Amino acid sequence: MYANPQMEQMQREKLAELQLQRLQKTLKWACEKSSLYSGRLQEAGISAQTVQRLADIQRIPFTEKEELQQHAAEFLTLPMSAVMRISRSEAAGNGVLHMYTNGDIGKNIEHMT
Repeated sequence: MYANPQMEQMQREKLAELQLQRLQKTLKWACEKSSLYSGRLQEAGISAQTVQRLADIQRIPFTEKEELQQHAAEFLTLPMSAVMRISRSEAAGNGVLHMYTNGDIGKNIEHMT
């Protein structure tokens, strides 16, 4: 039994195509909406247009834990009025701020099912 038969039984080639489209969409969003990601991606020469295959994901710079702690508000790509929930993870004594929109919560529920 499948929660989402269309996605879970997709042919490998179609899945790779969908993953590439979603990666490009995410990069486009990050470049347009996040000052921090925009700068980091520009420094690495990365944009939605320069990523043409899934293997290009290796060129995308990592985001380190320290960056998440120091620049949490800069990662937000929507106005604060769109944030529905804010929490702080205190794992290992290093608090990381988590902000969720209504869309995030809905997507998390969909992914869990």
